Amino acid sequence: MRVILESGDKPEMKAVIYNLQKCGLDFVIVEEDTKQVHRLVSDNELRTAISKVLTSFTVGTQWVAVYRILVDFYGFPEAYDAFCTKIKNLMKGINLTYPCDYQTIQKPLSSHAILQKHYNQWKEYKAKKDDRFFPRQKKIADKLFKLLQEA
Repeated sequence: MRVILESGDKPEMKAVIYNLQKCGLDFVIVEEDTKQVHRLVSDNELRTAISKVLTSFTVGTQWVAVYRILVDFYGFPEAYDAFCTKIKNLMKGINLTYPCDYQTIQKPLSSHAILQKHYNQWKEYKAKKDDRFFPRQKKIADKLFKLLQEA
């Protein structure tokens, strides 16, 4: 079945679709405004992709990049504490050099407006010449997005 999510759809509706997909219904999700196709990846595929990008982390606040991709495209909760709890459960048994916690998400999001925006806006954003923070986040987001698209 093909489900088309449009920009005006409520977040609750998107969550219902993603949850139905997690229950085993075979959906291909198309984000109409971006024309991007997403299929829900397994927990193992998520764990593998996250583990790969964790090796590129230089600071714990790079969890924001993971947050942005998983919230925008894979139905993860937007609430920071709920997101981190889901990550902790997903990554159980894996030693995280930089653990995901409320502060590693909240602090950068509150101090950098671009990080609060959908990943598609990140792709169009031009960072200032002396800004090292955003390019570091985008590098992680790009890598995770690519890994999950290939999964």
